[in-house]
Amino acid sequence: MPRTPLPAELASGPFAAHDAINRGVPASRLRAKALHHITHGVHCATPVEDGPELRRALLLGLPEAVALSHLSAGDVHGFPRTARQTRDRRLHVMCGSNVGPIRREGVAGHRGLEQRVVHLHEEFAVVDAADTWCDYGELVRCDGLTVEDLVVVGDAAANVILRPDHTAYDFSDRRPQWWSDVTLDQRLDVRQVDVERVRGELRQRLDARNRPRGKVLLSQALPLIRPWVRSPQESRARLMFIEAGFPEPVVNLDIHDDDGQWLAEGDLVWPEHRLIGEYQGEHHASRRQASKDSDRKSRLRDRDWRTREIWAEDLSDPLRRHALLKRFAILLDHRWP
Repeated sequence: MPRTPLPAELASGPFAAHDAINRGVPASRLRAKALHHITHGVHCATPVEDGPELRRALLLGLPEAVALSHLSAGDVHGFPRTARQTRDRRLHVMCGSNVGPIRREGVAGHRGLEQRVVHLHEEFAVVDAADTWCDYGELVRCDGLTVEDLVVVGDAAANVILRPDHTAYDFSDRRPQWWSDVTLDQRLDVRQVDVERVRGELRQRLDARNRPRGKVLLSQALPLIRPWVRSPQESRARLMFIEAGFPEPVVNLDIHDDDGQWLAEGDLVWPEHRLIGEYQGEHHASRRQASKDSDRKSRLRDRDWRTREIWAEDLSDPLRRHALLKRFAILLDHRWP
């Protein structure tokens, strides 16, 4: 006997069983092996790929009053994951404290939604960046997070707080100010205002929690958080210098010459020493990017700015890390170790 065809509106994506039944689909049709069974009460005529489509499918089987939280909210905001966290493929959702905990395969349930700020992202309700950073304190033990990890995520959250219409590392619409009559000191003052705004927001959210898990490490990370970082590795490079007792560099600062013409944006900048540390990510490997980097360095060198490269191995390899810090210590006239 031929199978009852699915209505056209159900054939193109995940759907809830109760919705199908309301449309006249027999319950026996929903038990057919030809359907992909995503979770209890949710099916799909075709395989569901990981990502937004899987999130949408899993949410169809959950109560309406839930929001993406923790790692799933972090994914929406563009927060980086640690190596251990990349193995967690569950959908993290949060409901109110007056609701029983959500227990379902492929879902990590949390409670306390009434204490979070929630925004709508596309069709998903998502805990906002500031509260999500605080929620990462609950992951300290299970995911082995360190203060450094919480600073990296905090830097990402800071970007979203200042630019809520963008994900953490999306600066695709940011263009250099080719000519500027704003002095370097004035730009640094603006940066400090941004830092205080972000830290004030995160501190307010953290203090509003009642004995939150991970508060000790979150409180240690908070003073080290800075906005405008472009990548997790830039955060870790900055922290490497701070941990070693170096003067703190300014992240991603626009450099102008004395006439106000834009020269470059420096990754890690020590303005008083006219020194720039350039983190070399994978995108620097192409010939086209190498040409841009060479031109950029020449323009900076012509204006008496010094640049030094920082590679991923300089952060992870103890011998290279020591050698890099020694080089920068000489350039900064800093006594180390």
